[in-house]
Amino acid sequence: MDGYNENDFDSLDIYDFSWEGIDESLATNEISHLNSMILNVANLVDHMCYNSDFSNTSTAYNQLRDQEIGRNSWIQEFYFANQGTYEKCMKGDKPSWYHELSLEKQKKFDLGLSYQKDASQLVKPLDQMMLLMMKIPLLESYRIVRLTMTLDDMGFDDSFWEQINSDLVSVSDLLNKPDSSIETRSKEYYRQNHGKISETDLLDGYQIARRKDYITAFQAFCARAQDSFRVNEAGHFSVDLNMVLLVRTLDQYTSKVAEAMKENIQSSLENCIEECNKLEAVLTSRNEKLENDLFRSTVTALDSLNTVLKDYCDLALTVYKRYKDGDNDAPFVFLKKPVANSSIRPKYGFEAVTADPMDSGSRYEKMYVSAANALTSHCLEFSQYSGR
Repeated sequence: MDGYNENDFDSLDIYDFSWEGIDESLATNEISHLNSMILNVANLVDHMCYNSDFSNTSTAYNQLRDQEIGRNSWIQEFYFANQGTYEKCMKGDKPSWYHELSLEKQKKFDLGLSYQKDASQLVKPLDQMMLLMMKIPLLESYRIVRLTMTLDDMGFDDSFWEQINSDLVSVSDLLNKPDSSIETRSKEYYRQNHGKISETDLLDGYQIARRKDYITAFQAFCARAQDSFRVNEAGHFSVDLNMVLLVRTLDQYTSKVAEAMKENIQSSLENCIEECNKLEAVLTSRNEKLENDLFRSTVTALDSLNTVLKDYCDLALTVYKRYKDGDNDAPFVFLKKPVANSSIRPKYGFEAVTADPMDSGSRYEKMYVSAANALTSHCLEFSQYSGR
């Protein structure tokens, strides 16, 4: 700006960012709007996983990142629009035409200069925040954290993990027990009735007695598993409906977690946390150099968002690593092979599922159905094809 033409001022429109068009009211409104957008996103991200509200959060997040900060922010628009005018003034010099201005316009110029100095301190932090928000794997991290919270909320805790392993081990143990440890009343029935009734009646009664023996053995050797399985008088075993629904739901959610874990977000989250630390230092340094509380309010808003984003990345990274490192606490433990696998001795079609849950999720429903079918087969063999 080599000279000043006051006629330029008369032709300004609402998109003008030069010092001629600025006043305290306009600056306050623009910066208050920016701060409000920043703090709104901070609040949404802070509660996003707990409220299961990715849609609204991502919309506000993307709008802030793409339209409100960085070069799209009013602060940067103002700074770059006036950079040529105030370049020398930043060092203490004022243009020769400054003294030709009216007193009112000199005040406006001085106000613009004060804003320009503060805006220059916020150019880098605004750019850093925009780049940080571009780097955070918001959707991928949200999926992992939200799925984990859902698993926890649904009661898939350590006791349920222990029950699964107890059920599977006790079934395997029963399938591999010798007949002598199962048959009780059937031996006495055969001894008391042999030669006293027809062979057909004896065989029918004997088989019924052996089925009862098997069911009694199941109740004794698989006491805890009685809540997980049902058996009728015919010796047909099935998985309890409630347990079917539980393990089916667990399988579905662990499958989703496994799919989400395929996105290797660990390095991204670690880098973002590092960027948050750098931005925190920059904000602290720049805040000390500002002249106007108005611009300090933007630093405060940016600092709040930066803190929330860092905490969120910390949370997502912790959850991700607990799965990856094979944490033994629920619900992370459900993405590991059951401890029972090492104790299961395959028989009657029941065997451990060897697939890694981290690849495609757990297979607990398959194991329970397989266990019920194996118990039915074992009971049938015990009652009809062995004994006497």
